Amino acid sequence: MNASEKKNVWVIYFVGYDETGESEDQQVEPYVGRERVEATEEIDDIHADAECAALLRGGRVVAVVADDEAHAERTRAAIEMEIMRYR
Repeated sequence: MNASEKKNVWVIYFVGYDETGESEDQQVEPYVGRERVEATEEIDDIHADAECAALLRGGRVVAVVADDEAHAERTRAAIEMEIMRYR
């Protein structure tokens, strides 16, 4: 596979509450994050790469967007507002 066959996408993921920690210092606060992932043209591979990136951060995929950082951040912020109910 050559470099021209690869592209990047942004994975937007959600990490929820982790109530397994015994103290407040060990608990994970919920957040919506984004990660740039290199992917091939195959849709199944893009989905698998997105799931892996989110899983490594302890989250779940909520969106995959094109390789545009500004758009990815706007999407992440909108999803965060919806999930977290920020006003």
